[in-house]
Amino acid sequence: MNRCKNWNSTESLLLVCLFLFTINSTNPDLFAQESEYNSILATGGLSEKKNLAIKLSTYKIKSLPFIKRLLDDDNYWNRIAGIEAAENFADVELDNKILNLYLEDHMTTTESEKYIQVRYRKMEAKFLEAYSNQKDSRNKEKLSKLIVYPLEANTRKIILEELNHKDDKTRLRSLTILSNSLNKRQGMNPDDELIRTFTKDSALRLTVLDYIQKNGKPFDLPIFTEILDSEKSSFNERAIALKTLRDWGTIKEQRLYYEKILAENSKQDSLKFVAMQVLPFIKSENIRQKLCDLSKTNTNQEMRIAAGLALIYYDSVSNLPCLEEIATETIDPQKQASLGDAIAVILTFGIAGFKNIRDEQIRRQNFSLNQGRIQEHLQYLRKLAKE
Repeated sequence: MNRCKNWNSTESLLLVCLFLFTINSTNPDLFAQESEYNSILATGGLSEKKNLAIKLSTYKIKSLPFIKRLLDDDNYWNRIAGIEAAENFADVELDNKILNLYLEDHMTTTESEKYIQVRYRKMEAKFLEAYSNQKDSRNKEKLSKLIVYPLEANTRKIILEELNHKDDKTRLRSLTILSNSLNKRQGMNPDDELIRTFTKDSALRLTVLDYIQKNGKPFDLPIFTEILDSEKSSFNERAIALKTLRDWGTIKEQRLYYEKILAENSKQDSLKFVAMQVLPFIKSENIRQKLCDLSKTNTNQEMRIAAGLALIYYDSVSNLPCLEEIATETIDPQKQASLGDAIAVILTFGIAGFKNIRDEQIRRQNFSLNQGRIQEHLQYLRKLAKE
């Protein structure tokens, strides 16, 4: 009744005061909920907003109108707070709002993605409706990242249908989902046999080979040695095959193919560069001689440096003339693009210590560090030659 203390004592105002008193008496949480909501809007820190949002959610269903307001708020921290509060509910309207946020609001992507994936099985029907009806390829790709593994039956059905689509991008997305390493039951991918049937499909072949490399067994090695033996194989196919050879091949097999690749009379050095990174510990006199030639005569400085680094594994004074020139070179002012495909592939291999030399600052740092290593080894070889 304090709200009415300063009002004129007219009959109409008394009725309003009585009405407000009745609401306050019958719904004591109303003003508390609004107070929590206003506190979220007023506070400045995201963590504080999220904590207050959790407190707001304790009012259960009575807090839903305020949570929906937060999800529609112009301030993205308030929208994130709304998602935090929504986690304590099973409400279809909240689910739909947050699914729309995921597609349309890049500022809350991380939070909305987590929210949906936790509830994926309950939201599967709504998700599949949105996924199937989505025409924008970028949004469809984004939606595919919400799928949880192992695949639910209805999700798998939709993905299998897309595998027969006429559009190669749609088919590739579908196969990528099926071949995800998380899509396992009892340690095996239930679609392993199906995935392998697309080995000869030109649009899907690389994805299948990558899948076999990551999920196959040593008895699959002949698939990859056949690729290395074929002149028709693409660079990307042979690069994947080299990584597989490193994992499953014998030392003898690795040496054989390393020598063959270095001996190839090709203007394209990318595969040689990959071989140096993937098989650094494989040695022979033939390999040493080819590396020496590359370090002295190759037109690409990054290739010369890579060959020089590979020669460090050899404790041989025969490498003195191979390293002397590259040890004193100055960095090329312009980075060369001819190894771009090799660098992109190696980055996906996760080789320890390999950095993206397409970044100019890293390229210059790498050159100094790598040339320093070559110079140190060169000093060692000079001492060794005197003994």
